[in-house]
Amino acid sequence: MQIAGSFSNWQPIDLLHDAEAATHAIRLDLPPGRHEYRLIVDGTWTADPYNTDWILSEFGEPHSLVDVPTKSTPQPASNQCCGAD
Repeated sequence: MQIAGSFSNWQPIDLLHDAEAATHAIRLDLPPGRHEYRLIVDGTWTADPYNTDWILSEFGEPHSLVDVPTKSTPQPASNQCCGAD
């Protein structure tokens, strides 16, 4: 499983697989702002099924979105972690 997006010039990056937790994950240091991405599962590009924030690309395909706040923007406390499998 891989991820590709505006932050990687749409070049796939491998996700780490945690067999015990049955998850795939990656930690990326992204600059503040809105970033588009897609997951690559068995060679097929797809939107993140666990992220309801998305837009249609110029090609009519859904791109998942993640907003990275500036350091001065307070974030609500959360115990949630993101990932897909």
